[in-house]
Amino acid sequence: DPDEYIKKYGSERFRLLLEQAGDAISFRLDQCRTGLDSETEAGRVQILKRMVSVLAEIENPLERDVYLSRVAKQLEVTTESLQEQVKDRLSIRKRLNHDREWKSVISHTVHPEGRTAAPQTAPAPSMREVRAEERVICYLLTYPGDAAWLMESLETADFHVPLFRTVYEQYTAAIATATHFSLSALGEVLSDADMGKLSGIPAKYQEIPLSKQEIQDCIQRMKETDTNTSIQSDEELRALIQKKKHTP
Repeated sequence: DPDEYIKKYGSERFRLLLEQAGDAISFRLDQCRTGLDSETEAGRVQILKRMVSVLAEIENPLERDVYLSRVAKQLEVTTESLQEQVKDRLSIRKRLNHDREWKSVISHTVHPEGRTAAPQTAPAPSMREVRAEERVICYLLTYPGDAAWLMESLETADFHVPLFRTVYEQYTAAIATATHFSLSALGEVLSDADMGKLSGIPAKYQEIPLSKQEIQDCIQRMKETDTNTSIQSDEELRALIQKKKHTP
């Protein structure tokens, strides 16, 4: 708690701590207000959800408490309730990390060193497929609160671009755990280079409207690619040709 810290170490040391923390966290917290009205209850709720994600990324508990107290005062909520939200967010992140570690253990157990399964080379995605996936991800990043319908017809395996697949995995996980999903929250699992790529996607399509119908068309193109790239034998190829002949 900042007040306890000041009592124990003094206000001067507390001031130095804030300076050492840098402006990066403050900048990210300020960015959480973008596009939202803090004067309305709905706006404050959304701002707080965004800020909880940022606060949960602060590794140093003391620094986290400093910024948490500041946010609580600014948005007029209790420190205790905000701490509880951050705690929940940290628990989810810990669970996701544990799941990834467990999958790694299972993978090495099933395919120990020296007995790995023969690698399967997947065909490189076409430019048409990449563009379709990119537009779906753009829609997801632009309208995260209105994109849950994607899960009805789109699976993680439908993505062939690794970065886009990871983003969709994180989105479905956020929906499943009822947690906030945003571009900033992806910083926990993506590299700076990948974050830079994602940041440029919404800007790329900002002047091109993304309708639900267009995204559904993109999903259909992704599904068609899945069908074509899943052919493993001459028999499957002949079956696909016959199917297309009889398709109106």
